[in-house]
Amino acid sequence: MTAPPSDPHRVAIDRLRWRPPRSWAQPAVDASWPTALLGQEDLRAELALLLATRGHLVVAVPESVDWAEAVGRALRSLQGDGDAPVVVAAPATARSLRGTDGPGQLAQAHGGFLVLDARDLVGNEGAWAALSEGLRARQSTPESESGLASPQPTRFATVLLSPESALSKLKEQEPLITALFRRGLTVAGDRPRTREGAMALLGQLAARGGLDGVPANAAGWLLEEAATSVRRDRLALDTDALREIVFEARLGRPAGALERRHLRAAAARIAERRGFGEQAHRGRLERGQIRVATEGALVGVVNGLMVYGGTKQPYAVPGRITARTAVGREGIVNVEREAKFSGRSYDKGVLQLHSFLRGTFAQDTPLSLVAGITFEQSYGKVDGDSATLAKALAVLSDLSDLPVRQSLAITGGINPRGEVLPVGSVTLKAVGWWRTCRDRGLTGEQGFVLPSRSTPDLQLPEELLSDVRAGRFAVWEVDHIDEAVQLMFGKPAGRQDKGFAPGSVYAAVGRRLDEMGARLYPKRAATKEPGKEPAKTTKKAKTAPKAAAPGDTPKS
Repeated sequence: MTAPPSDPHRVAIDRLRWRPPRSWAQPAVDASWPTALLGQEDLRAELALLLATRGHLVVAVPESVDWAEAVGRALRSLQGDGDAPVVVAAPATARSLRGTDGPGQLAQAHGGFLVLDARDLVGNEGAWAALSEGLRARQSTPESESGLASPQPTRFATVLLSPESALSKLKEQEPLITALFRRGLTVAGDRPRTREGAMALLGQLAARGGLDGVPANAAGWLLEEAATSVRRDRLALDTDALREIVFEARLGRPAGALERRHLRAAAARIAERRGFGEQAHRGRLERGQIRVATEGALVGVVNGLMVYGGTKQPYAVPGRITARTAVGREGIVNVEREAKFSGRSYDKGVLQLHSFLRGTFAQDTPLSLVAGITFEQSYGKVDGDSATLAKALAVLSDLSDLPVRQSLAITGGINPRGEVLPVGSVTLKAVGWWRTCRDRGLTGEQGFVLPSRSTPDLQLPEELLSDVRAGRFAVWEVDHIDEAVQLMFGKPAGRQDKGFAPGSVYAAVGRRLDEMGARLYPKRAATKEPGKEPAKTTKKAKTAPKAAAPGDTPKS
């Protein structure tokens, strides 16, 4: 195989992992404001507006915080010297809202604010009936066995909080909610990757006991970990996961300060305990039950990555993308679609690949091929367009009969012009391929290829960075399929202003397509030699029609 790719596409090591400045590793402290809402400026502005205008607000929030209590405290803080009541209904039931033989939470909130969790209303028609009664009728009748209860006033503003999933269920259950709650806000599950965002996240973690005995250096590693599961410029709002790491590290070191290495080791132990799915996949790789090569070169085979595990414990393992071409008119045959395994985004990626092939190689003659493409050993639903670039390379390899490097795995979408599109989960994919290569034995030629626009999303672990520093592994980025061809084939793509450069990958593909076209369209092939531009025909000049003789009848 040819020598490793040239350096212009190699990603510098300082771009493979983000590290916060040391000054960011200090928790924000604000005794007058709920820790859970630190850095949530949009929510703070909406609550201030609600305070001035009243009305009703529905807020979609992440699951890891007691939002109702935090918002209740925030409303009291924003009031300053105001004395409007703030009632947090936790839990909200028909009896607690209406009250029994006296004012319930609806009446207690009269003239002020009622804060409640929408999850208490899902499947609880009695609680929703009580709330909607108070919202519409402006009064509530307490439940009473004596029959002596009297209506209580219920003029209040409402803040309804819940994760998006519960709000969706409530809207299906009670369509009236859309008419009653006309103002809405979504609280993001992450924070900006800024000093303020970092300090707010650590402040929230400290309030939950997650920074006890953690010095600034180790707190900085927690910020790096918070940047792993989200895209560029964000920090994940998941203090539960960070607390678990700290407490796991504390179990193994009951005294003394926790260092970065202690936290890293604790995170590794947690991941190993919960990584049954990944361990099963890697066992199949080790036994050869999943066919993947990490060395050498093969024709029509490219290493892609498959992401499993959903949102709880996601991981990625490699899978071969294989193409086989022949003479025909069908074009690209999407095996996953034919087997009813593919999603819409996956199908769209295949269609864009077909458009790229037509635009690049079928400007003068029809695209005379049938190409079957499959994600090998994938037996369930597949979706997303991140394997489109790998599929394109597999097709080009089979058409040109040129081998593709198996020491590289690649991810990325492409558009019809061959521009490489960004994709998600690039950190998972890079780690998944690196672990496979490490288990097989690193040779110094292995690496991971991703779209250049996805490089800022990388947050690679320290162990992988050590192999990059030592030259045992590399990360490459591409912006166009022509660059990916150079990396994967070790030859130039060969695109020129007119035709393709001799000896290039595209020239070999063009010759093969011309041969296929000659078999399907022999008459057309007679006017064009394989691999050459078709001869241009000269249009005959139009001649004036012959004048009709007197007495002739014109024909239509």
